[in-house]
Amino acid sequence: MSGGSVSILAGRRNATLLALVLTCTTVRAYAQTYVTAGWATTSREPGWYPSLATPSAQPASSVPSVMIGAGVWLPHNVGVEGSFTVYGAQSIPWHYNYLFGGNSDQLTTDRDLPLIGLVRFAPMRRHRVSLEPVVGGGVSFHRGASFRTADCGSGSRPAPCVPVTPRAPSDSLTTPDWLVTYGADLAVRVSSRVVVAPGFRISVLNRQVFLTGFDHRGPYSGGGDIWGVSVTGRYSIHRDDPTPRRH
Repeated sequence: MSGGSVSILAGRRNATLLALVLTCTTVRAYAQTYVTAGWATTSREPGWYPSLATPSAQPASSVPSVMIGAGVWLPHNVGVEGSFTVYGAQSIPWHYNYLFGGNSDQLTTDRDLPLIGLVRFAPMRRHRVSLEPVVGGGVSFHRGASFRTADCGSGSRPAPCVPVTPRAPSDSLTTPDWLVTYGADLAVRVSSRVVVAPGFRISVLNRQVFLTGFDHRGPYSGGGDIWGVSVTGRYSIHRDDPTPRRH
């Protein structure tokens, strides 16, 4: 190998090392981590459709939800964060009727547990008040759990329903379902580390077909919308001083 080639390789190696150093320095300078938590009241479409067992499905109703998450600020005031939300459960009564099995009154509760990745845009992040649009997606773990509330004989020999006390676990099904979400927060800076942000979210879910695994003898599951308003708190691990006012 000639001396010129060695010099070229050495130059490339030095340039690569310099680029790595600059990249690490830039990430260290800009990548400020934060944690977030919040509460929301959410209008959630039920996780079931009308079926033979449930001829009429309930309309969307308000449920509480809580969220925790963490994120990191990148250059150009763009944040990348992940969050986990627990939505309140909704319940539906229905009747299990099968010729070759025991009939019973059932109560099924279902809830969504989304694990979401978000991109947050905050062009005025260091101001006292900043509008921050967000968009993202992820997977929602849709949980349906059924309980037997009354025994009603067998399919071939029906009998008057006798209440089951306490209610007995019957069946459960958890499915991972894709979702997309978007919304915005109005970030109000309280200190160099703390931000309080009222906002809203709209999520669209693609739930799988059956809520309980009972096919047509139980409630149908299906896609739905979740939308609501929230208040979140954000704590920056490093100080994030606001932009000084101009006079």
